[in-house]
Amino acid sequence: MDFVQQLLVQWGWDQSPLWTFLAGVAFLLVAGEGVVLVLNTLEKHDFGSAHLGALFTPLCTGFPNLMLGIFGGTRLSGDLVLHLNIGNNVANATLVVGLLIFLCGPLVVRTGSSRADSKQYFNFTLALIFLWAGALLTFFTAKDGRISRLDGAALLAVYLIFQAMLFIRRGKPPKRKRLKKTTGALCLLGLIGAALLIAFSIEAISLGLSAFQAQIPGATLGMFLGLLTVLPESFLLLRLARRNGNLGLSGLVGDCLVSIPLVIGVATLIRPVDTAAVTSAALPSAIPYWGLALAMSCLSLLALREKPLPRYLGLILMGLYLFIWWLTSGM
Repeated sequence: MDFVQQLLVQWGWDQSPLWTFLAGVAFLLVAGEGVVLVLNTLEKHDFGSAHLGALFTPLCTGFPNLMLGIFGGTRLSGDLVLHLNIGNNVANATLVVGLLIFLCGPLVVRTGSSRADSKQYFNFTLALIFLWAGALLTFFTAKDGRISRLDGAALLAVYLIFQAMLFIRRGKPPKRKRLKKTTGALCLLGLIGAALLIAFSIEAISLGLSAFQAQIPGATLGMFLGLLTVLPESFLLLRLARRNGNLGLSGLVGDCLVSIPLVIGVATLIRPVDTAAVTSAALPSAIPYWGLALAMSCLSLLALREKPLPRYLGLILMGLYLFIWWLTSGM
Protein backbone atom coordinates (compact mmCIF):
# COMPACT_ATOMS: atom_id res chain seq x y z
CA MET A 1 0.00 0.00 0.00
CA ASP A 2 2.98 2.33 0.48
CA PHE A 3 3.53 2.58 -3.28
CA VAL A 4 0.00 3.99 -3.71
CA GLN A 5 0.69 6.71 -1.16
CA GLN A 6 4.04 7.46 -2.82
CA LEU A 7 2.25 7.77 -6.15
CA LEU A 8 -0.25 10.21 -4.65
CA VAL A 9 2.60 12.30 -3.22
CA GLN A 10 4.35 12.35 -6.61
CA TRP A 11 1.13 13.63 -8.15
CA GLY A 12 1.04 16.41 -5.54
CA TRP A 13 -2.11 15.21 -3.80
CA ASP A 14 -0.50 15.82 -0.40
CA GLN A 15 -0.53 19.55 -1.13
CA SER A 16 -4.35 19.74 -0.99
CA PRO A 17 -5.54 17.53 1.89
CA LEU A 18 -9.20 18.58 1.62
CA TRP A 19 -9.45 17.85 -2.11
CA THR A 20 -7.55 14.60 -1.63
CA PHE A 21 -10.05 13.55 1.03
CA LEU A 22 -13.04 14.48 -1.15
CA ALA A 23 -11.56 12.65 -4.16
CA GLY A 24 -11.13 9.54 -2.01
CA VAL A 25 -14.79 9.71 -0.95
CA ALA A 26 -15.90 10.11 -4.58
CA PHE A 27 -13.85 7.07 -5.66
CA LEU A 28 -15.41 5.07 -2.83
CA LEU A 29 -18.87 5.88 -4.17
CA VAL A 30 -17.89 4.71 -7.66
CA ALA A 31 -16.31 1.51 -6.30
CA GLY A 32 -19.42 0.81 -4.21
CA GLU A 33 -21.63 0.99 -7.30
CA GLY A 34 -19.32 -1.47 -9.04
CA VAL A 35 -19.60 -3.94 -6.17
CA VAL A 36 -23.41 -3.63 -6.15
CA LEU A 37 -23.49 -4.41 -9.88
CA VAL A 38 -21.40 -7.57 -9.39
CA LEU A 39 -23.50 -8.68 -6.40
CA ASN A 40 -26.69 -8.29 -8.45
CA THR A 41 -25.21 -10.55 -11.14
CA LEU A 42 -24.05 -13.21 -8.67
CA GLU A 43 -27.41 -13.21 -6.86
CA LYS A 44 -29.09 -14.29 -10.10
CA HIS A 45 -26.84 -17.38 -10.14
CA ASP A 46 -28.03 -18.84 -6.82
CA PHE A 47 -25.50 -17.17 -4.54
CA GLY A 48 -27.40 -16.35 -1.35
CA SER A 49 -27.07 -13.16 0.70
CA ALA A 50 -24.98 -14.88 3.38
CA HIS A 51 -22.55 -16.23 0.78
CA LEU A 52 -22.30 -12.90 -1.01
CA GLY A 53 -21.87 -11.05 2.26
CA ALA A 54 -19.35 -13.44 3.80
CA LEU A 55 -17.11 -14.01 0.77
CA PHE A 56 -17.54 -11.73 -2.25
CA THR A 57 -18.29 -8.39 -0.60
CA PRO A 58 -15.38 -8.60 1.87
CA LEU A 59 -13.01 -9.30 -1.03
CA CYS A 60 -13.52 -5.63 -1.84
CA THR A 61 -14.42 -3.93 1.43
CA GLY A 62 -11.79 -5.87 3.40
CA PHE A 63 -9.10 -5.48 0.74
CA PRO A 64 -7.40 -2.39 2.27
CA ASN A 65 -7.26 -4.10 5.67
CA LEU A 66 -5.82 -7.29 4.20
CA MET A 67 -3.18 -5.41 2.21
CA LEU A 68 -2.19 -3.43 5.31
CA GLY A 69 -1.85 -6.68 7.21
CA ILE A 70 0.34 -8.29 4.54
CA PHE A 71 2.40 -5.35 3.27
CA GLY A 72 2.03 -2.87 6.11
CA GLY A 73 5.64 -3.15 7.23
CA THR A 74 6.63 -0.27 9.45
CA ARG A 75 3.18 1.31 9.12
CA LEU A 76 1.86 -1.48 11.33
CA SER A 77 4.76 -1.69 13.74
CA GLY A 78 4.27 -3.17 17.18
CA ASP A 79 0.77 -4.46 17.81
CA LEU A 80 -0.95 -1.92 15.57
CA VAL A 81 -2.21 -4.66 13.24
CA LEU A 82 -4.08 -6.15 16.21
CA HIS A 83 -5.60 -2.87 17.38
CA LEU A 84 -6.45 -1.78 13.83
CA ASN A 85 -8.57 -4.86 13.26
CA ILE A 86 -10.18 -4.68 16.69
CA GLY A 87 -11.02 -1.05 15.92
CA ASN A 88 -12.38 -2.06 12.52
CA ASN A 89 -14.81 -4.57 14.02
CA VAL A 90 -15.88 -2.26 16.83
CA ALA A 91 -16.65 0.49 14.31
CA ASN A 92 -18.50 -1.94 12.01
CA ALA A 93 -20.69 -3.35 14.78
CA THR A 94 -21.62 -0.01 16.37
CA LEU A 95 -20.85 3.11 14.33
CA VAL A 96 -21.60 1.74 10.85
CA VAL A 97 -24.76 -0.08 11.90
CA GLY A 98 -25.92 2.88 13.98
CA LEU A 99 -25.34 5.37 11.17
CA LEU A 100 -27.25 3.23 8.67
CA ILE A 101 -30.20 2.70 11.00
CA PHE A 102 -30.35 6.43 11.76
CA LEU A 103 -30.13 7.51 8.10
CA CYS A 104 -32.24 4.77 6.48
CA GLY A 105 -34.42 3.43 9.30
CA PRO A 106 -36.64 1.80 10.20
CA LEU A 107 -34.75 -1.18 8.74
CA VAL A 108 -35.46 -4.90 8.91
CA VAL A 109 -32.88 -7.66 9.45
CA ARG A 110 -34.91 -10.76 8.55
CA THR A 111 -36.83 -10.31 5.31
CA GLY A 112 -38.84 -13.53 5.00
CA SER A 113 -39.78 -16.93 6.43
CA SER A 114 -39.55 -19.19 3.37
CA ARG A 115 -37.28 -22.23 3.22
CA ALA A 116 -34.68 -20.28 1.24
CA ASP A 117 -34.82 -17.41 3.74
CA SER A 118 -34.39 -19.85 6.64
CA LYS A 119 -31.35 -21.35 4.92
CA GLN A 120 -29.79 -17.93 4.45
CA TYR A 121 -30.49 -16.98 8.06
CA PHE A 122 -28.84 -20.20 9.24
CA ASN A 123 -25.78 -19.36 7.12
CA PHE A 124 -25.72 -15.90 8.66
CA THR A 125 -25.96 -17.43 12.15
CA LEU A 126 -23.03 -19.67 11.22
CA ALA A 127 -21.04 -16.59 10.24
CA LEU A 128 -21.79 -15.00 13.63
CA ILE A 129 -20.64 -18.15 15.44
CA PHE A 130 -17.34 -18.19 13.57
CA LEU A 131 -16.93 -14.45 14.16
CA TRP A 132 -17.20 -15.05 17.90
CA ALA A 133 -14.84 -18.03 17.61
CA GLY A 134 -12.25 -15.88 15.84
CA ALA A 135 -12.55 -13.05 18.36
CA LEU A 136 -12.25 -15.39 21.35
CA LEU A 137 -9.28 -17.17 19.80
CA THR A 138 -7.63 -13.79 19.13
CA PHE A 139 -8.02 -12.85 22.79
CA PHE A 140 -6.69 -16.15 24.15
CA THR A 141 -3.71 -16.15 21.79
CA ALA A 142 -2.86 -12.53 22.65
CA LYS A 143 -3.42 -12.61 26.42
CA ASP A 144 0.10 -13.95 27.07
CA GLY A 145 1.59 -10.94 25.27
CA ARG A 146 2.49 -12.55 21.93
CA ILE A 147 0.60 -13.86 18.89
CA SER A 148 2.95 -16.43 17.35
CA ARG A 149 2.97 -17.89 13.85
CA LEU A 150 1.24 -20.99 15.21
CA ASP A 151 -1.47 -18.75 16.68
CA GLY A 152 -1.79 -17.02 13.31
CA ALA A 153 -2.23 -20.39 11.58
CA ALA A 154 -5.04 -21.26 14.02
CA LEU A 155 -6.79 -17.94 13.33
CA LEU A 156 -6.48 -18.45 9.59
CA ALA A 157 -7.91 -21.97 9.97
CA VAL A 158 -11.05 -20.56 11.60
CA TYR A 159 -11.71 -18.40 8.54
CA LEU A 160 -10.96 -21.16 6.03
CA ILE A 161 -13.16 -23.71 7.83
CA PHE A 162 -16.06 -21.26 7.77
CA GLN A 163 -15.69 -20.61 4.04
CA ALA A 164 -15.45 -24.35 3.34
CA MET A 165 -18.65 -25.00 5.29
CA LEU A 166 -20.42 -22.22 3.41
CA PHE A 167 -19.44 -23.71 0.04
CA ILE A 168 -20.58 -27.15 1.13
CA ARG A 169 -23.93 -25.76 2.27
CA ARG A 170 -24.46 -23.98 -1.05
CA GLY A 171 -24.59 -27.31 -2.88
CA LYS A 172 -24.91 -27.61 -6.64
CA PRO A 173 -27.18 -24.96 -8.21
CA PRO A 174 -29.68 -25.77 -10.99
CA LYS A 175 -28.19 -25.84 -14.49
CA ARG A 176 -30.01 -22.66 -15.55
CA LYS A 177 -28.44 -20.78 -12.62
CA ARG A 178 -24.89 -22.03 -12.95
CA LEU A 179 -22.31 -19.32 -13.42
CA LYS A 180 -20.73 -19.36 -16.87
CA LYS A 181 -16.98 -19.02 -17.10
CA THR A 182 -17.16 -15.76 -19.03
CA THR A 183 -19.64 -14.25 -16.57
CA GLY A 184 -17.57 -15.46 -13.63
CA ALA A 185 -14.42 -13.97 -15.13
CA LEU A 186 -16.14 -10.62 -15.68
CA CYS A 187 -17.45 -10.64 -12.11
CA LEU A 188 -13.96 -11.45 -10.80
CA LEU A 189 -12.43 -8.63 -12.85
CA GLY A 190 -15.13 -6.29 -11.57
CA LEU A 191 -14.40 -7.22 -7.96
CA ILE A 192 -10.65 -6.84 -8.49
CA GLY A 193 -11.16 -3.44 -10.10
CA ALA A 194 -13.45 -2.31 -7.26
CA ALA A 195 -10.99 -3.60 -4.66
CA LEU A 196 -8.09 -1.69 -6.23
CA LEU A 197 -10.19 1.46 -6.48
CA ILE A 198 -11.21 1.08 -2.83
CA ALA A 199 -7.56 0.67 -1.82
CA PHE A 200 -6.67 3.82 -3.80
CA SER A 201 -9.56 5.68 -2.18
CA ILE A 202 -8.55 4.68 1.34
CA GLU A 203 -4.99 5.84 0.70
CA ALA A 204 -6.29 9.19 -0.59
CA ILE A 205 -8.53 9.63 2.46
CA SER A 206 -5.70 8.55 4.76
CA LEU A 207 -3.35 11.04 3.11
CA GLY A 208 -5.95 13.78 3.46
CA LEU A 209 -6.28 13.06 7.18
CA SER A 210 -2.59 12.39 7.84
CA ALA A 211 -2.23 15.50 9.99
CA PHE A 212 -4.80 14.10 12.40
CA GLN A 213 -3.27 10.61 12.44
CA ALA A 214 0.10 12.01 13.46
CA GLN A 215 -1.45 13.34 16.68
CA ILE A 216 -3.13 10.07 17.73
CA PRO A 217 -0.89 7.60 19.61
CA GLY A 218 -1.22 4.04 20.86
CA ALA A 219 -4.35 1.91 20.76
CA THR A 220 -6.39 4.98 19.79
CA LEU A 221 -4.41 5.11 16.51
CA GLY A 222 -5.60 1.57 15.90
CA MET A 223 -9.18 2.70 16.48
CA PHE A 224 -8.64 5.62 14.09
CA LEU A 225 -7.17 3.47 11.32
CA GLY A 226 -9.91 0.93 11.96
CA LEU A 227 -12.40 3.74 11.37
CA LEU A 228 -10.81 4.50 7.99
CA THR A 229 -11.05 0.87 6.91
CA VAL A 230 -14.82 0.68 7.58
CA LEU A 231 -15.52 3.44 5.06
CA PRO A 232 -15.93 1.06 2.09
CA GLU A 233 -18.39 -1.07 4.07
CA SER A 234 -20.31 2.04 5.15
CA PHE A 235 -20.74 3.34 1.61
CA LEU A 236 -21.73 -0.06 0.24
CA LEU A 237 -24.23 -0.87 3.01
CA LEU A 238 -25.73 2.61 2.74
CA ARG A 239 -26.34 1.99 -0.97
CA LEU A 240 -27.88 -1.44 -0.32
CA ALA A 241 -30.00 -0.23 2.60
CA ARG A 242 -31.51 2.59 0.57
CA ARG A 243 -32.28 0.21 -2.28
CA ASN A 244 -33.62 -2.81 -0.37
CA GLY A 245 -34.87 -1.35 2.92
CA ASN A 246 -32.95 -3.90 5.02
CA LEU A 247 -29.73 -3.72 6.97
CA GLY A 248 -27.81 -6.44 5.12
CA LEU A 249 -25.78 -7.61 8.10
CA SER A 250 -24.22 -10.47 6.11
CA GLY A 251 -21.79 -8.15 4.34
CA LEU A 252 -20.88 -6.42 7.57
CA VAL A 253 -20.25 -9.71 9.42
CA GLY A 254 -18.21 -10.91 6.43
CA ASP A 255 -16.09 -7.77 6.62
CA CYS A 256 -15.58 -8.40 10.35
CA LEU A 257 -14.49 -11.98 9.59
CA VAL A 258 -11.87 -10.59 7.22
CA SER A 259 -10.48 -8.38 10.00
CA ILE A 260 -10.73 -11.01 12.75
CA PRO A 261 -9.53 -13.69 12.22
CA LEU A 262 -8.24 -13.52 8.59
CA VAL A 263 -6.07 -10.38 8.59
CA ILE A 264 -4.64 -10.97 12.07
CA GLY A 265 -3.99 -14.61 11.16
CA VAL A 266 -2.20 -13.79 7.90
CA ALA A 267 -0.25 -10.86 9.40
CA THR A 268 1.03 -12.91 12.35
CA LEU A 269 1.93 -15.82 10.08
CA ILE A 270 4.26 -13.39 8.30
CA ARG A 271 5.51 -11.68 11.46
CA PRO A 272 4.59 -12.59 15.06
CA VAL A 273 3.12 -9.71 17.07
CA ASP A 274 4.10 -8.68 20.58
CA THR A 275 1.36 -6.95 22.54
CA ALA A 276 0.48 -6.03 26.11
CA ALA A 277 -0.34 -9.13 28.15
CA VAL A 278 -3.80 -9.40 29.72
CA THR A 279 -3.30 -11.04 33.12
CA SER A 280 -6.34 -9.39 34.67
CA ALA A 281 -9.71 -8.21 33.36
CA ALA A 282 -9.15 -4.87 35.13
CA LEU A 283 -5.92 -4.00 33.29
CA PRO A 284 -5.93 -1.26 30.61
CA SER A 285 -4.71 -3.85 28.09
CA ALA A 286 -8.07 -5.63 28.47
CA ILE A 287 -10.12 -2.56 27.46
CA PRO A 288 -9.99 -3.14 23.66
CA TYR A 289 -11.23 -6.70 24.14
CA TRP A 290 -14.06 -5.56 26.43
CA GLY A 291 -15.02 -3.00 23.78
CA LEU A 292 -14.94 -5.66 21.07
CA ALA A 293 -17.08 -8.04 23.14
CA LEU A 294 -19.61 -5.28 23.82
CA ALA A 295 -19.83 -4.29 20.15
CA MET A 296 -20.19 -7.89 18.97
CA SER A 297 -22.88 -8.55 21.56
CA CYS A 298 -24.90 -5.64 20.16
CA LEU A 299 -24.44 -6.97 16.63
CA SER A 300 -25.60 -10.44 17.69
CA LEU A 301 -28.68 -9.06 19.46
CA LEU A 302 -29.61 -7.04 16.36
CA ALA A 303 -29.53 -10.23 14.30
CA LEU A 304 -32.18 -11.79 16.57
CA ARG A 305 -34.65 -8.95 16.17
CA GLU A 306 -37.58 -9.60 13.83
CA LYS A 307 -39.25 -6.19 14.13
CA PRO A 308 -37.90 -3.17 12.18
CA LEU A 309 -35.03 -1.34 13.84
CA PRO A 310 -36.08 2.22 14.86
CA ARG A 311 -33.92 5.24 14.13
CA TYR A 312 -33.24 6.03 17.79
CA LEU A 313 -31.44 2.69 18.09
CA GLY A 314 -28.91 4.04 15.60
CA LEU A 315 -28.15 6.95 17.92
CA ILE A 316 -27.63 4.55 20.82
CA LEU A 317 -25.16 2.47 18.80
CA MET A 318 -23.23 5.53 17.66
CA GLY A 319 -23.10 6.70 21.27
CA LEU A 320 -21.75 3.29 22.27
CA TYR A 321 -18.97 3.65 19.70
CA LEU A 322 -17.99 7.03 21.16
CA PHE A 323 -18.00 5.47 24.64
CA ILE A 324 -15.65 2.67 23.54
CA TRP A 325 -13.41 5.23 21.82
CA TRP A 326 -13.30 7.23 25.07
CA LEU A 327 -12.31 4.12 27.01
CA THR A 328 -9.41 3.36 24.66
CA SER A 329 -8.23 6.99 24.54
CA GLY A 330 -6.76 6.64 28.02
CA MET A 331 -4.45 3.80 27.03
